[in-house]
Amino acid sequence: MPAAMKSMKAARSEYAHFSTAELDLLKKGHDAGKTPSELAEALGRSLGAVCRRLQTLGDAPRVGRPPALTDAQKDFLVKTTSSMTTAADAKYQVTLSMVLKVFFHTETG
Repeated sequence: MPAAMKSMKAARSEYAHFSTAELDLLKKGHDAGKTPSELAEALGRSLGAVCRRLQTLGDAPRVGRPPALTDAQKDFLVKTTSSMTTAADAKYQVTLSMVLKVFFHTETG
């Protein structure tokens, strides 16, 4: 095995687990309202490692792509667009902004 591959393999296998003291600081900092990036900087860890650890503790807010629509939300959108299209009766176009206005007004209100 070439030396470069050995060093890459060694670098990947060296993972420093969070110590008990680090976990205590992480939990206390999170409870105090510190952001994951502030916690990562204070602990000298990567932001990804801190976020993953907070997720395993069940304390991290969800990040990334929002979840897909539920079946009930999909049904609502289909019924809404169908009724709006029927009501328009070729007098005006039903636009996405119109549908979203109805959807979000109904969902939150």
